[in-house]
Amino acid sequence: MPTVKQCAGCPSGKQTPVLPLVSGAGLYRNVRLVTTERVHVPVWGTQLTTPHVSAEYASVRLRTTIRNAGDADVRISTDIIAPDGKIVARKDNSRKINHGQPFEQNFLINAPSLWSLRHLIYIRQYLRFM
Repeated sequence: MPTVKQCAGCPSGKQTPVLPLVSGAGLYRNVRLVTTERVHVPVWGTQLTTPHVSAEYASVRLRTTIRNAGDADVRISTDIIAPDGKIVARKDNSRKINHGQPFEQNFLINAPSLWSLRHLIYIRQYLRFM
């Protein structure tokens, strides 16, 4: 327990603890300032899931959150690229963002190659705001 000082203005002589002051104390962490356009995809704004995967086909759902779109039409073009560089699925959709709901694209990929840390699948996504 830290040392205690007599509280001059406190009734009945209550005592208050004296906490030590440490120069330079505080929270330290890496900080980045990310600048974006007014309409943008936030950090962690894309979510990719594979609801079904088999040797015959895979279904892929890509949800993209878009901030500050307002009444603008948003166009998203997405390519899913196999490890050999071939585009195995492509979508180009355009719509208005309804009350901040994510922009969702669904893909079906026939005879998918399964990914691993040695054989990655790449997704390239382009956004255009109109």
